[in-house]
Amino acid sequence: MLVDGYEIKKDLDYVYSYQELIEKGNIDKKGTVEFNPKAISEIFKDKEMTFSISSDGDAETGKSMLSPSNQNLYMNLSEKDWYAFNDCFGTSEEKWLIKFIEKTVDKLKQEYAEVYLLRNEKHFQIYNFEDGQAFEPDFILFLKNKKGKNERYQLFIEPKGGHLEEKDKWKEDFLLTIKDKADVKHVNSNSKYVLYGLPFYNKEKENHFSDYLDKEGII
Repeated sequence: MLVDGYEIKKDLDYVYSYQELIEKGNIDKKGTVEFNPKAISEIFKDKEMTFSISSDGDAETGKSMLSPSNQNLYMNLSEKDWYAFNDCFGTSEEKWLIKFIEKTVDKLKQEYAEVYLLRNEKHFQIYNFEDGQAFEPDFILFLKNKKGKNERYQLFIEPKGGHLEEKDKWKEDFLLTIKDKADVKHVNSNSKYVLYGLPFYNKEKENHFSDYLDKEGII
C-alpha cells in the first residue's frame, strides 16, 4: 500500500521501461533497447498483494518488516522518507537490500538532492536485449543530482538468494548491459536520465554490491 505522503514524492515524474515488445522475424524474440518515460502515477499504483507461504519457503516472505522472523530485519518503513511504500512483505534478501539502503542513505543524500527507493510489485517488466525474456526487477532506486545539473538516475536492483544466482544469471548479465546499451528518450532537453542495471544484491556478497556502486561513482 502506498504511503499517504506519496504525492510529496511527485518529483519522481517518470519511470523508464520498454515499449512493449519486441521484434519478430527469423529471431524468435529480441528486446528493444529503447526506453521511454512514463509518469510514475501510470506505473506504480496501490494494490492488494496475496502471498503463498509454505513451511519450506523463505521464512520472511509475506511478513511485515514490523514483525519479521529475523528481528535484525525490523524496520518501520512508514518513517523513512526515502522509501515510497509503508512496508515490505518480500523475501529475506529483499529486506536485507532495504537495510543496506538504510545504511547507505545518508551518504547518498550527501551526493543527491533526492533519494527514493520503490518496490516493483509486478508494476512493470523489462525485456532482455538478446532474446526478449521478461522479468520484473524487484526495486528501482531514483537519484537526482544536487550539483547544479538536472540529471537523474534510475537504478534497477534485483536481490537474489545464492541458490537462484546460477539459474537467473541471464538477468544479471542483462542488467549489467543496460547502462551502455539503453537508448534513453529524454523528456526534454533540460533533463538527462541515466539508467543503470546493478549486479544482484545478496546479503552474503554485500561488499561486492557496495564496491560496484563505488566503482561506478554512484556513492
